[in-house]
Amino acid sequence: MTPAMKGDRSRREARASEFRAPFGMPRRWWHLIKVIGRSAAVLVGLASLTAAGAVLLLSQTVVGRAVVATQIERLLADVVNGEVRVGPILGGNMLTRVHLAHFEILESGGTPFVQLDSVRVNYNPLGFLVGTYRFNNVTVQRARVSLLQAPDRTWNFDRLFGDDPSQPELPADSAMAADSTAGPSRTKVLLTDLDIRRGSLLVTTPWAADRQGAARDSLVAQGLRGDKLWRVVRAGPGRWVREIRLDSLSAGFPLIRIVDPVRPFRIETTEMATAASVVTQTLGIRRFDGSATFRDTIAVEVATLETGESSLSGSGWIVPADPEQFRFGLDADPIAFSDLRWLPVPMPARGDGPARIDLWTRGEVIVVDVSGADARSGDSRARGSFVLALENVPRFESLDLLLQPLRLRLVDEVLERDSLIDGYITGTVNGTGPLDLMQIRADLTLTDLDDTVRPSFVTAVGGLSIVEPRDMQDLELAFLSFEPRWTAIVGITHLLRGRLEGRTTLTGTVGQWFDFDTDLVQQLPSGQASR
Repeated sequence: MTPAMKGDRSRREARASEFRAPFGMPRRWWHLIKVIGRSAAVLVGLASLTAAGAVLLLSQTVVGRAVVATQIERLLADVVNGEVRVGPILGGNMLTRVHLAHFEILESGGTPFVQLDSVRVNYNPLGFLVGTYRFNNVTVQRARVSLLQAPDRTWNFDRLFGDDPSQPELPADSAMAADSTAGPSRTKVLLTDLDIRRGSLLVTTPWAADRQGAARDSLVAQGLRGDKLWRVVRAGPGRWVREIRLDSLSAGFPLIRIVDPVRPFRIETTEMATAASVVTQTLGIRRFDGSATFRDTIAVEVATLETGESSLSGSGWIVPADPEQFRFGLDADPIAFSDLRWLPVPMPARGDGPARIDLWTRGEVIVVDVSGADARSGDSRARGSFVLALENVPRFESLDLLLQPLRLRLVDEVLERDSLIDGYITGTVNGTGPLDLMQIRADLTLTDLDDTVRPSFVTAVGGLSIVEPRDMQDLELAFLSFEPRWTAIVGITHLLRGRLEGRTTLTGTVGQWFDFDTDLVQQLPSGQASR
């Protein structure tokens, strides 16, 4: 074939390719499909613009906003096994953001779960089409959230967002049941970057619900008297609950996951400030950063917990059973005595220091373990640890203190009595047993405020109460160069002078009566000795 013939053939093939369409289609058919496709795209775009315009127009009228609010309520009704109330709508373009005067989720019986006022929220409407409700940049001026556990141990959010109990279960061999095993299908509800001002959170779990007769009456009475760690309140006829309440709450919540087929209900918070009624004492929380994840066990992470004078961090878990089961480990630097008034033991009103605090339950008994403490108050310092079981009469399982030294007026403050004598105590104190009669051993040096006065030395071994009435039982005191005036520490005053050497054993009640057995030598100021 000549070069000229080859060139003609190439030109013919090129012209033929111009008339061929994809997939071997005739070019005219392909042209028609492209015209229809472009026309459809234009129509879809016009329809979208028309729908957006309609929503925008609706959002600018009272009637239109009411229609939109009703549609939102209907949309969320498919998610909640209860009632949703929305509106009125105050503003927003409705496509990506909205401003609501009120938003509320209630259980079927009318009990509120969430009540929000002045809500501004952004969202992606495409998520609604696939059953994912995600809201971001949410601002709420007033929020009231109630996490309530029923006597059967189910939470209200499980009842609201779980499977509808009114719907019958599908047979295991049904087609729909088979499809359901292919993957989770429950709707997701997620809030991110939530900012709350003037909010409140209430968490209640049943109290004494599993008890009967005298056992129930006793536990209820202990809770109402404040003998237990938790705040217990009456919730209705014959019904009591353990209550945790956060009032005057302001916080940022990076994440609140209410419904998720894989992950459980979770709350994360940053810079939360609140008045926290968590135990029998209301604590002013200046800042809390952490999270709570609700399963059968509630997992709590405490990144930062600050009051006016304390700073703590740690983690723990709670099993909302009856009795409550929990364990927490917290590192404090410092922990203020004023934030420990919920402990049923004598406690200074002022002072602080670093410590490790572990709290856990042993059946119905709460145990508080404080270790590595280095407490200071003014010119007083004490180091050591203790394990306290909060039984009906609280009991020290161990008490180990090093006084370096301790000012006596602080002792009077702890015991809530008038000052009888002042000075310093240096030494060690160890003990075990209930507060009303502990078995103690103390090796102490007593020093006058005037450092020119010789110190006194005493060792104490035996039973001593640190609460009223101040009983003693076989309390043996060993004296060495001891000034008798120091007996005012335990409330015993007399006219003895000089110095004592020897031993005495006391049994009785301070300020009332006591028996004693003594073998003492009194060194009088004149230098004479007397037995």
